[in-house]
Amino acid sequence: MKTATLCRYQCATKAKVTN
Repeated sequence: MKTATLCRYQCATKAKVTN
């Protein structure tokens, strides 16, 4: 598993929810 990918996915999801 790639931590960077997971972080990027989480960041995108969080941004989407916040936005």
